[in-house]
Amino acid sequence: MSVRVASYAVIVEEGKILLIRFRNPESGLVHWHFLGGGVGEGETMEESLLREAYEEAGVELEIVRYIGLQERTEKHERHYYFCRRRGQELTLLKQPDEYEKSSILGFHWVDLQDESQFDDFINRIFSFFDQELGTEWRVGDPAGAVFG
Repeated sequence: MSVRVASYAVIVEEGKILLIRFRNPESGLVHWHFLGGGVGEGETMEESLLREAYEEAGVELEIVRYIGLQERTEKHERHYYFCRRRGQELTLLKQPDEYEKSSILGFHWVDLQDESQFDDFINRIFSFFDQELGTEWRVGDPAGAVFG
């Protein structure tokens, strides 16, 4: 079994983080996730991230900083990057039933101070960010203010 390597965009603007609502096609469960996904053959993680963000949301990104490898298992690796949008509005390019392997149900800017909004998966990722970066990433525009 090969390991699925994936890269994801962390976009924070004015104290809110961009998350997608995602329906797992195998389990049917709905949860939060980040823009991004699996690295294709011949792609770098960065190329994959930019491609996936455009495919999922019609948005061009600027990668600001690699955060790190959050999780490695026998099945997958998850890498995260701070990114900035290049001005575009987010657009669901396909209807949810058009996605072959998943269903993206929408995009949401979620207030980072409203911890009741986040599920265990997102909280584990946020804890990883806190360990790697301190808690400064949670305020303002971390891609610019903290790391620019």
